[in-house]
Amino acid sequence: MAKTGFAELIDFNPIRATDVQLPAGGSFVIAHSLAESQKAVTAATNYNNRVVECRLASIVLGIKLGMEPEEAISKVKTLSDVEGLCVSFAGNHGSSDPNLAVKEYLKEQPYTAEEIEKITSKSLDFIFADSASSLDVIKAAKYYKLFQRASHVYYEAKRVYAFKDAVSSNSDEEEKLKKLGDLMNDSHHSCSVLFECRYQSTIPCLNANKELMEQFYQSRIDNGTINKTDLGLYVFASKPSSGAAIFKF
Repeated sequence: MAKTGFAELIDFNPIRATDVQLPAGGSFVIAHSLAESQKAVTAATNYNNRVVECRLASIVLGIKLGMEPEEAISKVKTLSDVEGLCVSFAGNHGSSDPNLAVKEYLKEQPYTAEEIEKITSKSLDFIFADSASSLDVIKAAKYYKLFQRASHVYYEAKRVYAFKDAVSSNSDEEEKLKKLGDLMNDSHHSCSVLFECRYQSTIPCLNANKELMEQFYQSRIDNGTINKTDLGLYVFASKPSSGAAIFKF
């Protein structure tokens, strides 16, 4: 469970947690984008769309890396399912970065449904026949950005461990905080550009441009969206602290 001054690194398959002690002089800044997310209304074009794109990216990668189409369609659900194949490909080229396979086998231009169906030898309706929400995505989607979604997922996973390595290093606190800030800036940029999180792109990155952040909120104060006296409700510093706990008596 959560501990004061620690982040929790959670791994899956099998699930396990590792305490990661953070620099004492650092804080996270929580910033409200002031944008409403009507997920029930936009699911087919936003959140669920990303789920479909990530699965299609993983299936196409699996096929390109040697799996039979039928096997890839039936067994591959997420990008983690083909990460091993991607790493093996990278290993043959002197690297361990799964994005090497992404760059080799996925084109940066968006895919049409017809292009994906040519690779998989199956219709998208067949691939997602057991998922009503995914079929809604297919009805609404005009194209699929497989390269961008796969790149984001693998780079983001890499940043998680880079974060842990940074706080565990022998660097002084100032250098650690700069490295952590750079990683979080990169994450923010990736969420905005590669994954196109709708509300991630509405708010500028704190470490990257404090002046831009001030302008973002000042404009909303000026147009009456928020009151200046309430600004602390929308932007505030936070440190990891104790969360849920289990008490045994």
